[in-house]
Amino acid sequence: MDTIKMDVKYRQKSATNGQNSWHESKPVTDWQCVDYNRLPKWLQDNKYLHRQHRPVIPSFRACFASIFRIHSESGNILTHLIGFVLFAVIAPVLLIRDRHLLTGVDTLMLCIYFAGALACHLLSTVYHTCKCHSPGVCQLFHSLDFCGISLQIICSMIPAFYYGFYTRYMHLFYAYTSVGFIMFTAALCISVWPKFATPTYKPLRALVFLIFGLSNVIPGAHWFYVIEPEFVYPWALMLAQGMIYVVGALIYAGRVPERLYPGKCDLWPQSHQIFHTLVTIAAVVHFRSIYRMIYLRHDNKYLHRQHRPVIPSFRACFASIFRIHSESGNILTHLIGFLLFAVIAPVLLIRDRHLLTGVDTLMLCIYFAGALACHLLSTVYHTCKCHSPGVCQLFHSLDFCGISLQIICSMIPAFYYGFYTRYMHLFYAYTSVGFIMFTAALCISVWPKFATPTYKPLRALVFLIFGLSNVIPGAHWFYVIEPEFVYPWALMLAQGMIYVVGALIYAGRVPERLYPGKCDLWPQSHQIFHTLVTIAAVVHFRSIYLQPNSCQQFLYFSHKF
Repeated sequence: MDTIKMDVKYRQKSATNGQNSWHESKPVTDWQCVDYNRLPKWLQDNKYLHRQHRPVIPSFRACFASIFRIHSESGNILTHLIGFVLFAVIAPVLLIRDRHLLTGVDTLMLCIYFAGALACHLLSTVYHTCKCHSPGVCQLFHSLDFCGISLQIICSMIPAFYYGFYTRYMHLFYAYTSVGFIMFTAALCISVWPKFATPTYKPLRALVFLIFGLSNVIPGAHWFYVIEPEFVYPWALMLAQGMIYVVGALIYAGRVPERLYPGKCDLWPQSHQIFHTLVTIAAVVHFRSIYRMIYLRHDNKYLHRQHRPVIPSFRACFASIFRIHSESGNILTHLIGFLLFAVIAPVLLIRDRHLLTGVDTLMLCIYFAGALACHLLSTVYHTCKCHSPGVCQLFHSLDFCGISLQIICSMIPAFYYGFYTRYMHLFYAYTSVGFIMFTAALCISVWPKFATPTYKPLRALVFLIFGLSNVIPGAHWFYVIEPEFVYPWALMLAQGMIYVVGALIYAGRVPERLYPGKCDLWPQSHQIFHTLVTIAAVVHFRSIYLQPNSCQQFLYFSHKF
């Protein structure tokens, strides 16, 4: 009603001032962007954006038509419109696809989260689309935008608290959710009450929303205190999305980059657009955390059939290599990799014995030893894991030892040739750090205490740091690199990326998580990971073999290999 009255007054004032002819002769859709100082006070929001602003457009149809034109609000509209469409597609597809895996409570929790995300993105999109209509409409949709933010926060809290404190700590779920609803009610009242929309109460409104948003910190810390080992990854995702929100809020509050470059960010990038983008990214990360917890809580198995039973005989375990089952791919991928390196190593060392120095031969032997040990121990583990709990645990530890050997034996020749002659002190320094990490990884691999679920996150963390410890030496090598070594360095970078892709596929259980029961034989994430590990090892070997001790050898090897 207030909006209609304002529009009537606006038209009456226009008619009184002799401006009625503008509305009659010039269509509302025929508007041009104006400068900031020509906007009415209620549209002057960011003084660092000088041009490309929409004028007052007292027509909803024209406001929505402006989505397809370029102006200062285009980025704000499109960022959350894309986010809304993204969640509008994900929600039904996921709920229909996994309906046989989700319980009624799971479906309810996902619907709550999607409702909050959709409401937040939709109301934000409508507000930025229609804010130029009139003061009343601008204020109305601004209030609804804040309501959407409140819904997004509370609808994110409920499923996170439910799965975070599932079963044993449900009293904490009820307690923290109750506090969340109290904060939600306060934020909602401040959003819709016109009195709090005035500049006088603007700091109070900001304070309430700040407290509401940060009210997740205490439950998050409490969750970490009582967390189960397998929930460290979802908790880390929750922490990441919280940090993304904070970064977005700081960018928005600081008006960066337009405050640093006034008049240069009139279209994009603007702080509000960056904030919108980060909000959508954080919402996706939050959803990923919730969905991961659903599967962990119900211990869903993605490989439903074709498993070997317990086979308490080593002879029968090795005989199972020649039968088809769920471990066949895991065994064969690394068995083929072992045979590949077992053939390459002697052929190459014998063929090029007159070209290789004693150090070259040593470096190649170190690399082949690591690659052979990794592939062999992995093959034996996957072959014998069904023997008994003790044998499974033993070979699982040896499998991790093989991974440790592969990493350190890849580092030594790479560092040696990368920092050859002029930078040998860097070779010794980085290799020493590598051996310290190798010792830690080896201890964690063979010590039974660290095989328990309690220490599983620590073991994963050590191996992650061990693997990523090559990043700094790689960057240092690139800084001091000689021109002819750019190609070997690029191969090193490529093998690192292959390892990372394989690890992500394995951690995400893709494709069997997307198609449960359809990948019982192949392709499985573990098989893909094994294949990529072998490919990365070959690429790494190729890089080492292209790093001789002189440019003459380099050219010869490049031509011959």
